[in-house]
Amino acid sequence: TEPISRNTLTLLYLRSQVANGNGSIQSGATPAGITAPLLPPQSQTQSSTEDDRRHGFHQVLKRLGDSDLPEREPVEQYLHHMYRKHCQIITITRAFETIQWFVCFLKERGRTIFAEVSRKDLEAFIEREQDRGLKITSVRLKLATLSTFFRFLIEAGVMQEEVLAKKIRLKLPA
Repeated sequence: TEPISRNTLTLLYLRSQVANGNGSIQSGATPAGITAPLLPPQSQTQSSTEDDRRHGFHQVLKRLGDSDLPEREPVEQYLHHMYRKHCQIITITRAFETIQWFVCFLKERGRTIFAEVSRKDLEAFIEREQDRGLKITSVRLKLATLSTFFRFLIEAGVMQEEVLAKKIRLKLPA
């Protein structure tokens, strides 16, 4: 048989001590040698993962600050929103890159602010991405990313609802 760990021994002891319906533990002496905490301390990997996530997010914000986006504030608010929702850094980075691509496309069309974006702009961007030879899944991901960003802007009152009034469907070319 395997030796019983301290945490297992603690759990067994606590289960044996639960007495009344509210789950409180009866007072009494604990077995000798049981000093393990009830909740394990936060592991080193969890704290370093959060540090990596925070560092990655600040890198994305630095890229935003270095970019020439005409409207940085709504993009920064959206990225903060994604960070607060505990999105992975790669997701936040890809969203930022997609927004950058879209803004470059808008500049080519003579638009500089999100309030001017129309449904035709979004459709033309998606068509251009398909013409670039991207796979349908990549184009769908860009469309989903932009749709989520636009919903955020609509809720903030920056963009009109007509842009997303009807779902854009993508099909594989025949």
